[in-house]
Amino acid sequence: MVRLPQPGGDSNQWGDILNTFLQVEHNTDGSLRRGSDIDAKYVKPGSGIPSTDLTSALQTQISTAIHQNDHVIFAKDYGAVFDGSTNDASALQTAINTAISTKKPLLLPPGTAIIGTALSISAPLTILGSGRESTILKAANSLNAYVISFTGGSTGVGIVGAHFADFTIDGNSANQTAGGGILANGAVQCSFERLHVTSVYNWGLKLGPITGGAFGHHNRVVSCLFDNSGSSAGFGGGVWVTSSDENWYVATDFEFLGGASNPVDSNPIMLYDEAGLQYIIGCNFVSGSHNCIGIRIQNTKSSKVIGCIFDGVAGDAVFIAGNKCLVTQNTFTGIGDAGSTAASGVHTQFAAMYNVITDNVFETSATVARTRSHIYEEQIGSSGPNIIENNSFSNNAFAPTVAIVDSNGIGTVVRNNLGYKTEATGTAVVTNGTTSAAVTHGLAATPLLANITISPTNNLGTATKFWVSNPTSTQFTINVDANPGASTATFSWSIRP
Repeated sequence: MVRLPQPGGDSNQWGDILNTFLQVEHNTDGSLRRGSDIDAKYVKPGSGIPSTDLTSALQTQISTAIHQNDHVIFAKDYGAVFDGSTNDASALQTAINTAISTKKPLLLPPGTAIIGTALSISAPLTILGSGRESTILKAANSLNAYVISFTGGSTGVGIVGAHFADFTIDGNSANQTAGGGILANGAVQCSFERLHVTSVYNWGLKLGPITGGAFGHHNRVVSCLFDNSGSSAGFGGGVWVTSSDENWYVATDFEFLGGASNPVDSNPIMLYDEAGLQYIIGCNFVSGSHNCIGIRIQNTKSSKVIGCIFDGVAGDAVFIAGNKCLVTQNTFTGIGDAGSTAASGVHTQFAAMYNVITDNVFETSATVARTRSHIYEEQIGSSGPNIIENNSFSNNAFAPTVAIVDSNGIGTVVRNNLGYKTEATGTAVVTNGTTSAAVTHGLAATPLLANITISPTNNLGTATKFWVSNPTSTQFTINVDANPGASTATFSWSIRP
């Protein structure tokens, strides 16, 4: 039978804290103390609180056990004060290096740490704040760099599995000429969760290549907020992804972004995809400055935009200069509302092909001249074929009607959309004494000849041939090669893309 511990005689076995506790009510031989002996360990009158010496000993031992345990690193133990004025960069860098070497998570306290030198991440680690709005890492004036910067990790491997959660990065954009929130070159299967990245000069988060040029990949950006960078003199963007694919952006907000500079073309961007194979799911894109675009997919392919809301985005909500992308189940409201030039819900350009735009809901801005069109397929670089189907289009009652689908793509299929009629059927008669009949089709756009089908429903009288010609925005013509005579020539017709 295992014996009970002996008070005072089990150091390094049961532990000093247990010995101290047992000595309150036990003698050294393990027997219980009498009442009078116990009273000697307490301060009277009557509070029942242990003596100062005993309390201090326990508190010291408990504090030591917590702060020197085998589980976590505390930033304050390394000199970080988080008082909103002290440059904590050096202390935090020491804590980060220790967390990396010991493979323990680094815990950040409430308060604001001023970052005067970029915090360098050379290997995987976990950094946890005390709450998204409680812990703040703020760029010092003229930092002119990213507050947190990955080094890219080992060649061909990168930094695998780093985790950042529950704190804010304040980029202090008014006092910078470069930089931003997190520069995550080499990130692989890293998680960025419940972060608030605000007022950045260029980008809140950049996902880039591994050292040696290999792609980063499989990162998660979940429940984050990128906002209030519209007054930046730089790009003022949310996320830029380049040479990093198969990343997820889920339940994340992009609001009031868009600095005075443009990373490409003539508009700033909230989420800039230069890598492809991105999953953008259930995110919000709101307002913006300087005609900021919501999502720009540039010279790449196979990204997915699913179930997002675009509310009053200043520029085009989704701009695609790429191939094989999917835009589905999104809501576009107040298209171009926060901008100064006309914008579209979805804009394709520069040889955009094999993209599918389906099952979305579109509504124009209530302000005149803010919405160019719901969908704009621009014919630059031989765009098309694409598929535009099963969407719902409506114009705001307080604004003039605009183009629904402004499509110039080669071979693009536009069909089955509410508010934009592209299918119709009917009958037409070439009467006695004529050789043609004009048919009003009632469609929202000029049909292609290849999409118009006609079939005679009688013997055509004296006519032997028939054909369709001259489709316009309102009509097309059915022709026969001879006057059908008294029996006339009757046709059924249909237009289906």
